[in-house]
Amino acid sequence: MNSGEHAAYQKPGILRRFFGLLAWTGFVALLSWLTFVYVGHAYAVPTGSMEKTIMTGDRVLAEKVSYYLRDPEPGDIVMFEDPDIPGRLLLKRCIAVGGQTVDINDEDGLVYVDGVALSEPYTRGWPATSPIPTRCPRAICG
Repeated sequence: MNSGEHAAYQKPGILRRFFGLLAWTGFVALLSWLTFVYVGHAYAVPTGSMEKTIMTGDRVLAEKVSYYLRDPEPGDIVMFEDPDIPGRLLLKRCIAVGGQTVDINDEDGLVYVDGVALSEPYTRGWPATSPIPTRCPRAICG
């Protein structure tokens, strides 16, 4: 080859192309897995426990990054694993955090956190019922 001439392009062999494709496939699979585990995931809502806000069959994207940086706060909608049924995910609104006491008054149907009635416009005035006051454990609520 003389000065100023370029080498002729050679197509990569079939084996090199196969391993290149395999490397890209592995990279994409690893990136997808890391995204699923650490960043977020899409879910279909299976039940109507939060209807009027989130309807049965709606699709939600649960992102996980926020709670690496801060704890859940009242008003946040959170997704967590059901402590009674392993593998089942629950989608709920956080109304209290660890150490707070939640009480639902059957007489007026209001929810009280540490003795103060919550303003819950998303319930549209529907009453809530509960048998006993419950103290929010730190392990579950924050």
